[in-house]
Formats: sequence, C-alpha cells, structure tokens
Amino acid sequence: MRLLDANTLEVVEFIDHNVPKYVILSHTWVTGEEVTLQDMQNNKGMERSGYSKIKQACALALENGYGYAWVDTYCIDKTSSAELSEAINSMMSWYERSEICYTYLADVPPGTNIHDPKSSFAKSRWFERGWTLQELIAPSRLIFLYDDWSVMSERDEIVDPITQITGIDQAFLSAPTADCSLQSRLHAASIAEKMSWASERKTTRIEDTAYCPLGIFGINMPLLYGEGTNAFPRLQEEIMKRSDDQTLLAWYVPEDGPDESGVLATSPAAFAKCRDFIPCDVGTTTPPYQITNKGLRIEMPVSKDRFMYGRYGLLQCRTKQDPTTMIAIPLDSIRNGLYVRSKRRLRFLKNQYWEAWSSTPVNLLPSLSFSSSIVMSPSYTVFLESIPETFYVEEVIFAK
Repeated sequence: MRLLDANTLEVVEFIDHNVPKYVILSHTWVTGEEVTLQDMQNNKGMERSGYSKIKQACALALENGYGYAWVDTYCIDKTSSAELSEAINSMMSWYERSEICYTYLADVPPGTNIHDPKSSFAKSRWFERGWTLQELIAPSRLIFLYDDWSVMSERDEIVDPITQITGIDQAFLSAPTADCSLQSRLHAASIAEKMSWASERKTTRIEDTAYCPLGIFGINMPLLYGEGTNAFPRLQEEIMKRSDDQTLLAWYVPEDGPDESGVLATSPAAFAKCRDFIPCDVGTTTPPYQITNKGLRIEMPVSKDRFMYGRYGLLQCRTKQDPTTMIAIPLDSIRNGLYVRSKRRLRFLKNQYWEAWSSTPVNLLPSLSFSSSIVMSPSYTVFLESIPETFYVEEVIFAK
C-alpha cells in the first residue's frame, strides 16, 4: 500500500502488516485537474487543483496528529492494470482501516443548511458518484468539509439528511461498535437493499457500475476493462457463489426495457425500488442455485400457464412490511425447463402459493447473450424424398 508522507508529500510503500495509521481523502475527480503518481514523480501538475487537494489532505493529517495520508489519484499507479485491479479490490478495506476519512465537497460553500433537502449539500455531486458509495459507508469516522476545506460536520451527526439523500438506512451510517461491526451490518442487509444504494449513482466507465460496489458485497474479482455490460452480470454471478439470497433475482424491468431478458439485471438501476426486499424462510431446505452450462439452475415453485397473470416463479423473498406474501418473477418458456425473464410486473403473492405450486428444478437464462452457449434443438423439420446412395438407416427413433 502506498501512502503519502504528510510532511514531505513523498510516496512511501508499506507491506500490509506494517501499515501505519493514516487519514484518507474522499472527493470527486475533476477532468484534467487531478495529479497522478507519474505527474508527481516528474514534478508536473503543481498548478492543478488536484495538487491543492493533496496538500490539504496532508495538512489535515498533520493537524490531527497523523503522519500519513492516502489520496487515490496519487497513491495508485493507474498505468498498471494489475495494481489498479488490486487497489479496487482493496478499496473498501483501505477506507475501513483509515483513522479519519476527510470528505471534500467542492460544490458546497460554508453556511449551507445541510438539513435543507434542496441545499447544495443534498445536491452535491459527491452523493451521485458510484465510487463514493463505499467511501461513505466504510470509514469508522468520516468528516465532511466545505469547499474552503473548513469542517462541515461528522457523518454520525447528520445521519438523518444523509439517509434522505441516499436511501441508506441510518444503521449503516453510524460508527461500528465492538458488538456490531461494519461487516456484520452489511451481511444483515439483503442483496436487493445494497443494490438499491447504487441504483442512482453514476460512473464514467460502464464496467465501474459493477466494480465500485465490490466491497459492499464482500466480493473480490478480476477487473476486465473492455467487457462493457458483461461486468454487472459477472458481479451477480460472483455474489451467487457466496450467498443464497434470492432478492438478487427480484428487480424491476424498466418501462423501455425488452419484452424478454435474462434473469440477471443489466445494471443496479433495476433495483431502485427494491430496498425493502428481504429473504424469507420457507420452512424447508432447498438446493443452492448456481450458474451451469445450461443457465441458472434453481428449484422453485412455478405456476401453470393458466395462472391468471401468466407464468411466474416464486422466490424465497418478501417485503419487510408484509410477511404474508412472497415475490414472484414473470417467466416465459423458451423450451422445456428453460425460461427467460418477462417484462410483466413482479407479483406479491400469498404464502400459500409456495405449497400450491409444485416446486421443480428449472434453468433460467442469466442473460440473452448466454443463449449463444446453449445448444438449442432445431425448430424446423427436414424431409428427404429418398436416401442418397452413400447413406443408410442405422436406427429409427420414434418421437414421443
């Protein structure tokens, strides 16, 4: 891990078990104004606003008795894909281990009423960015700063307005205690709830919609910049390997979405209205669901075609408010035992349907692109008027 010596502004490398106490900076990038590791090594960029942020972060560290600071723009060598991948997978831990996280809001002037839902604080760009989600949650102590670097407030003192802005429950915004660590709190939240936190946040690169919440889900996975929209389904596949929480499959198809899609969402935006979805106990043991070469293999009660709303599959989840209902996702059959997600709405059905519908193993198509890897039976018939001389009948199989 690289840290800035707060006295000299030089970079020092530490092995994990020897890392000293440090403060960390959270901020939003300004295109063309940030200073990189290579810039500092070549004495470039001193006139940019990003250099001022580095100096201010180090000054705050010294002011509070700490000799080191971490600033992402300077402490990560982004020219190395291996280092960038390691850093992104470690980011949650680095923020969690910091003594103080200084959060600089460049668009919030002193005197702002931070309790006003229409204030520049509520509308700050910092609350809109994907990467700042885990930077908000992970630190044990977080201090917000105005645009002049004066102290605004500590996070723990203003959890009410932050909850209103972000939709994140207050329990995840308070400092961890000996009895309740950050990781235990995150583990208690459903997959859908955590996805909802990222649903309205933006990233510059499409892959980062999957990479920026890695720490929230406790996931480590290789970064493949260039994979585009495949990144978010890949994150969900990694989540499945560690969790049997079926709220992962309970999301809303956008109004302008396709009539049919895979059962994995294409972006966190699909979970915007799912923060109250939680797993439920069905009173029986069911096999784990997992990705196979035939799709997402899952055992679930599936309705018959004559069900009034069409074909649906029951998930082992419900809303926080109503323990008497379960969430059902709309399905369309491609062929026997293979289904895709339909655009029809989610249904909240009474628990009795769990027993009324027969539970059966089915394959759900993870994404439409996944279908190219599945060998489909031909939908056509070939008639031969006569058998060529070089051919002969070896076996006759009668159709059922």
